Amino acid sequence: SPTASPSKTPPVNSPTLPTSSSSSPTITMSSFPSVFPSLAPSPKPSVMPSLIPTSKHSSLPSLNPTFRPTISSSFSPSAKLSDLPSRIPTSKPTSSPIHELQTTSRNKFSRSGAMFDVKSLDSSVTIVSMDILLDVSKSDIGGNGVEVEVWTRDGGSYKSYEQDAAAWTWRNDKKPYIISSDTFENVSGANLVSIERTSFDPIFIPARQTMGFYVTLRLNNGMVVGGSETVDEDNYLRITTGTSNKYRFQAGVNTQRSWNGALKYVLS
Repeated sequence: SPTASPSKTPPVNSPTLPTSSSSSPTITMSSFPSVFPSLAPSPKPSVMPSLIPTSKHSSLPSLNPTFRPTISSSFSPSAKLSDLPSRIPTSKPTSSPIHELQTTSRNKFSRSGAMFDVKSLDSSVTIVSMDILLDVSKSDIGGNGVEVEVWTRDGGSYKSYEQDAAAWTWRNDKKPYIISSDTFENVSGANLVSIERTSFDPIFIPARQTMGFYVTLRLNNGMVVGGSETVDEDNYLRITTGTSNKYRFQAGVNTQRSWNGALKYVLS
């Protein structure tokens, strides 16, 4: 039978007030955040990281690096250069500035070609384009354009090799450059004409080396040369002229002649 009086009221557990921080971190994370923040950091780091990232970036770097790189790149560049190379190279190379050495224009004679020396000074250079002073009209060439051959003597100066074709290298895979006849439409007198970089066969000249050049047209004349031997130079290159020549090393070399044009180059 039921008792005459009810049992005692069950005890109600009151919430535990926070205690002072312990000297060691807890092994297992609490399911609830602390009621009050810690007055001072614990002397040892937490055994496990927090599940939620902090809302603000730390002003101090991490003591230990991460094992994996961040997925996204940072918005700001690093304050200091890295001692290690990039794992992935840039997709495009940095381009070197193009320098230009132009001779002083000296209009004196019209010939098929000219020889001259080019010397790199303290730096290696690569010739990437060339301008030539020509006096040609469209009526002289018809619709075929002007054919320009560029030869070099890798072993040194042009001197003493003016008629020795075996001592020279015909550039551009032994093919002439074609300057369109439209270039000479409605022009008269001497004009600088370019062999563009997109079609030019680059010519490398090591530092402090001299290379002989022979530029010739497949015409009896049309290349404008000066009447004296001269020197033009800048900080990296020197052009010493020269002779005027007939097409393809034929007899009839005139000394004390200066080639007119420009060499465009990059430091190598």
